Amino acid sequence: MDDSGSSSLDNLQTEEKIFLAARKVFIQKGFEGASTADIAKEAGVNKALLNYYYRSKENLFLKVLHKCVVELWEKSFSILAQPIDLFEKIKLFVNQTTETYLSDYQTLNFILYETSKWDNKMIDMFKDELENKFLPELDLFYKQVEEEIQKGTIKPVDPFSLLLDIISLVLLPITHGQIIIRLNTYQNITDHYTFLRNRTNNIINTILCQLKQDC
Repeated sequence: MDDSGSSSLDNLQTEEKIFLAARKVFIQKGFEGASTADIAKEAGVNKALLNYYYRSKENLFLKVLHKCVVELWEKSFSILAQPIDLFEKIKLFVNQTTETYLSDYQTLNFILYETSKWDNKMIDMFKDELENKFLPELDLFYKQVEEEIQKGTIKPVDPFSLLLDIISLVLLPITHGQIIIRLNTYQNITDHYTFLRNRTNNIINTILCQLKQDC
């Protein structure tokens, strides 16, 4: 009986198990704080298997980081390519980005911290996604903004700066979480997740007022 199919499945399961364990450990401890022994223990395998599938801690880490970043971008950036009204697109983008960041806060912090230390490898790591997926999606958004400016629907604005404004308004209060909320001395906020989710309307109104001719 040929058991090659079963063997391939076992290999795939082991490789995936190691990857998921590494993702958990790296998010909790970061690249420097995690060890291959930690990952092997979490995966329930020996270090030899980890080295067999991924060769090194750095190689495994970069695969985990790549997966985390692409997943994070995909959920929001895909909205920018949708053939819908610009104002509606901004609303959807703000809501989706806020929900994505809040629903996996640990992964977001992991990405922001680790990518700041791996600049030279970032370009090569995301080259395919940038060229084939994310930049084309962004170009569609930029062109839509320019078309609305030409039609007089919105005020003149740099499309890239507009995107940065939107992301910044969403990102900063989330990444600084409790510190930002503690600046609020006139209101008792017991659930900062609910507060940040409810802020989406304020963000949307701020951005749309920046764009609308009659605002």
